[in-house]
Amino acid sequence: MIRSGARRRHGCLHLFAVVAAVASLHGCRDVKETAAPQPPAVTVAKPVTERVANYLDFTGNTAATQKVTVVARVEGYLEKIHFTDGQQVKKGDLLFTIQQAQ
Repeated sequence: MIRSGARRRHGCLHLFAVVAAVASLHGCRDVKETAAPQPPAVTVAKPVTERVANYLDFTGNTAATQKVTVVARVEGYLEKIHFTDGQQVKKGDLLFTIQQAQ
């Protein structure tokens, strides 16, 4: 009994070896039989040259280093303003004329 089982396994191994050999030979073809595929068609565009201006672009916030706020200590309507924005003024200069109360 043991011998017949061993023979079956031995026969199966031979059969498996033959099938594996045949399968491996299937992949062994002559290289000349298969031709290389044609390269794909490629379109080429001519580059365009143009002048470009160099510039730098920065983002951020700015704030004045010296800031002056003019606040009136009296009520009334302004009749005339005696300075322009950004003008240098000195202590005692006339800045506004306020409408006289009626």
